[in-house]
Amino acid sequence: MAVVNPSSSQQLPRTYVVSIVAALIAVTALLWGPVARGLHEESVVRWCSAAQGVARAEVTAELSLQIAACVEQALTDPAYMTALRASL
Repeated sequence: MAVVNPSSSQQLPRTYVVSIVAALIAVTALLWGPVARGLHEESVVRWCSAAQGVARAEVTAELSLQIAACVEQALTDPAYMTALRASL
């Protein structure tokens, strides 16, 4: 029984698959932070809207400023975020 080395044509698709998987992992890692922050910020907007006692569709200009201030404080102050979660 003879041992035959695999030809380079058989290894070529494997390299493509490895390259594609590596590229997908890199893209996922790069996009994870901004996407996660956007989802987190959207959740905070909902919490702040609920804390103001309004639905998203009922937000006026004045309430929008209050909600924006609430979101900014919640994203920068972990204690405020904890208090906000506990209040709802």
